[in-house]
Amino acid sequence: MFAIANTKKTYREIKNQSAIIDIACSAISNNSGAGGDKLPDSDNELILRLIDSGKFVSDEELQLLWGNVLAGEFERPGSTPKNIVRILSELSKENADTFSKLCSLRVDILLDTGNDIENGGFALMVNVPSLYLDKMGIRTNTCQELQNLGLINFATIGNYYMPINSAAFPYVHIVSGCDVITVHNNGKDFPNGNIALTNVGSYIARFVPRQHNSHHTDEIIHLFGKNAIELSQTPGIRIIEATEAGIGMEYSFERLPIDPLQIQEQL
Repeated sequence: MFAIANTKKTYREIKNQSAIIDIACSAISNNSGAGGDKLPDSDNELILRLIDSGKFVSDEELQLLWGNVLAGEFERPGSTPKNIVRILSELSKENADTFSKLCSLRVDILLDTGNDIENGGFALMVNVPSLYLDKMGIRTNTCQELQNLGLINFATIGNYYMPINSAAFPYVHIVSGCDVITVHNNGKDFPNGNIALTNVGSYIARFVPRQHNSHHTDEIIHLFGKNAIELSQTPGIRIIEATEAGIGMEYSFERLPIDPLQIQEQL
């Protein structure tokens, strides 16, 4: 009986590993445009640890996350945070679902010199608690759990801020779907809400599909208003097309006239 049970256990572990490897192969193929049904040979220690620990992961959604992380390390060796295996191993399906919903709200930051526009990465710009976030299951207690795992930093009082050079970038465009918020960069640090992604959190977030949420756009405007950030009355650009570019986004757009409007503090 013991031999049969041990055989079944080994079979499940191999099945789990195979599923994760298949997902990684598919991700690499999609990103590179080249076909392939197996991973390249590698003696990368982190890759070996990911494959070995993946034998315990049977949930399909978690396998998708492990597979994408594995593919990311194959494509960009050394880019994956070293503690990611521990964090993924401790991540429950429920916490993974909450984290995915949180990361799906991330917005892109486009830095505008007046002549050219550069990609400034992404940010969350969320404040917990909030009614629309509560309906998504993103609450104080779930955020504290994500902080304990090492995926986010959660400030129960105050906000996180990010500086953007106003001399180099007089305008900043916050993009969510086709919604654009244009900021007159007057040198004030940008409020980033009370949740900041850790290094591991930022890495994993890039594999989570975006989901546009109009309530989130309204919340960002409210957040900027509370911090006396000067916004344009109308967007400074119009998004024509947004396409996935590996783990990022690329935009085609047209410029629009920028009109200033000072958003007053909302009490």
